[in-house]
Amino acid sequence: IVTRASIVRPKVARTTHYCEATNQFTEMTYHDATSLTGYPTSTVYPTKDPEGNLLTTEFGLSRYVDYQTVTIQEMPERAPAGLLPSSIDVVLGDDLVDLVKPGDRVQIYGIFRALANKANN
Repeated sequence: IVTRASIVRPKVARTTHYCEATNQFTEMTYHDATSLTGYPTSTVYPTKDPEGNLLTTEFGLSRYVDYQTVTIQEMPERAPAGLLPSSIDVVLGDDLVDLVKPGDRVQIYGIFRALANKANN
């Protein structure tokens, strides 16, 4: 059972930057702990090229991926007697976002990856 669903948010997958001094484009690809390919990359957003020239971000040429976090809980009728149902957070990406809402009964198949908890502020 889905108990909570976050709003859909964009995540940077690739940025394109233009340098007026050199007339060249530079691309940066980003991966995080939830990415299926590559190791997590730095989250530093470039503002200058290696020679120190200013870079301008070309938002239309950059790529963003939608993602959403939902919390699912085991069905109460399947929980062991006397114990609370356990729950887990699931990160949805691309075409899977915004398909479920709290109260929906779902079966999820995917890759389980243990991630560090973020402190709630």
